[in-house]
Amino acid sequence: MGFDPSTIRRSFKRQFGMTFLEMARQRRLHERFETMADGGQVIDAQMESGFKSASAFRAAFAKSVWDELRQIPPGQTHSYSDIAKQMGRPSASRAVARTNGATQIALIVTCHQVIGADGSLAGNGGGLWRKQKLLEIERYYRTIPRKRLGRRRLQQAVGQ
Repeated sequence: MGFDPSTIRRSFKRQFGMTFLEMARQRRLHERFETMADGGQVIDAQMESGFKSASAFRAAFAKSVWDELRQIPPGQTHSYSDIAKQMGRPSASRAVARTNGATQIALIVTCHQVIGADGSLAGNGGGLWRKQKLLEIERYYRTIPRKRLGRRRLQQAVGQ
């Protein structure tokens, strides 16, 4: 045909927004997630898709957890099991907790809003006192009109 392979790769990426290899990988992942949705085991789906490592599955699961975490309104909390149920994986509450604890973008994905099923504050990389303080700040912020919120008033409200 006479086409340069790099030209074809760039054209494909421009047309589809990803490389051919990325598209093939996503297709394999999608098929294996369907296997898991039908009740299959993660390890079986991983092996069928040809991945030697479960990292691709962990990354996709983490993104799902983070998407759910970002839906929690400021000042409100959900339990790990609530999030697992919302994801359609009610038995995955421990995996949700592990993923939540590994969140490294805590300002974007508000992991402090997740609590234990009994309502207690549960693990936080920054310490439980920080989790409590962040929840207090969010609850205070929700109770006052936005115009009246100033930095000094916020600091007074949270005891600083």
